[in-house]
Amino acid sequence: MAALVQQKIRHSWSHYLTCPACVPRRGRLILGPVERGPFLQVPAVSLAEKRVVEKGNDRNAWWLAYRRKAAAPSPSQLYFLPKTAVPLERVPSPPWPKKSQRNMAFVKVLAAVVLMALAVAAGAFSTRGAKCDMPDIDLDGEVDKLLEKLPKAHSLGIRQGFSSVFGGLEIGDVTVTGMNKIERSGPVVPYCKNGSSIVQVDLVNPAAVKFTMPWKTCAGQNGNIHLSADLSRFTMDLSVANEESSGEYLSMGNDFSPLPVMTYNVNFVVEGLGRPGNIASGVLSKLFPSVFLEVWMQAFFWSLRGVLDSALQQNNEVF
Repeated sequence: MAALVQQKIRHSWSHYLTCPACVPRRGRLILGPVERGPFLQVPAVSLAEKRVVEKGNDRNAWWLAYRRKAAAPSPSQLYFLPKTAVPLERVPSPPWPKKSQRNMAFVKVLAAVVLMALAVAAGAFSTRGAKCDMPDIDLDGEVDKLLEKLPKAHSLGIRQGFSSVFGGLEIGDVTVTGMNKIERSGPVVPYCKNGSSIVQVDLVNPAAVKFTMPWKTCAGQNGNIHLSADLSRFTMDLSVANEESSGEYLSMGNDFSPLPVMTYNVNFVVEGLGRPGNIASGVLSKLFPSVFLEVWMQAFFWSLRGVLDSALQQNNEVF
């Protein structure tokens, strides 16, 4: 008897699982009506719901709602499934929004985010209601003239010679070259801040600025240490004054502080030690990029402040 029941169980499930009409693609499947008789068992977790309903003038009919995603139970785990089941109809799940509706909702959200970002960005440079007197001059041209005044080479030290670091090694003054190659990136942005006229300038260093420091040893070896970056971009604010009040237009201001935007691939090279020295210095710059990046930024912005101050002092007749 037990073997006969097991055979009926396998036959019922194999028929249901292999029947194309019995496998719903979406939603729930209504099974019934069924013959009176013994019932198989199905685990409760595999049932979407179980209920007994009557439809029309049918005699007492058993109905069962079953979700396709439920795993097929094994014969030893069956509960409350009729011996035979015939699919009658599908009850669809609540409809999902159409693809076009979902796309439209996404576009609306994206547009709202973009408009909010533009409003915030525009508010940062808004001069509405600000009390400042911006001179009617070509600020782009004035900034370009200032950049042309930057020196080709600039010394950062005052020793004018070598000094001993430790026994047997001496280093010389650091020299920065290529400041005159710094270029303006995009138009300048004038705005008002606390009643003062300010111009924001974006600048780019196209792998032109290089720091060089000579070295020598008591054994007669000598060479140079180079520090450079393949590309760096930064921004700075310059104060704009009226010609009548100060005789010049641009100045560094009291709170001059250049801000780095991006620095790419800082290179550290030691010359004078042959090929092994070049390889070792290159490996160091790759193993400790944050260290050399910090050294580069400190040296670069300190040098920029010095050369800009010198260039502005020479431009009284221009600005």
